[in-house]
Amino acid sequence: GRAAGRCSMPDCRLDVFFDEDEADDPTLVGENCHIVAEGDGGPRADPTMPIERRNSYSNLILLCRNHHRIIDDVPNGPINYPVARLHQIKSEHEQWVRDQLGYDANRQQDDELYSQIVDGWQ
Repeated sequence: GRAAGRCSMPDCRLDVFFDEDEADDPTLVGENCHIVAEGDGGPRADPTMPIERRNSYSNLILLCRNHHRIIDDVPNGPINYPVARLHQIKSEHEQWVRDQLGYDANRQQDDELYSQIVDGWQ
């Protein structure tokens, strides 16, 4: 929601969701990508980070499949896209969403609360 369903890369911002009007079924062409790798051997890995933090919102960035591949491509991806740079890209993208796309903070907060409730039921 905070990424507005768009790739967070400023030179892309591809809409990563297509509804039934645009495809046979709702289609996701984006990926929630780990800033610090989920696994100990992944790109930008930090074995000291607890697994809960690795899978937390603060460690995820929404990207299209192409940019996900680029940032994780070894060896250049982690060199060109270190943790600090990915956090900056994410932060700047969320600010762009708030400034340009009529971001409704109250609705976003409600959506996130509802999402937590659903996750708890599952």
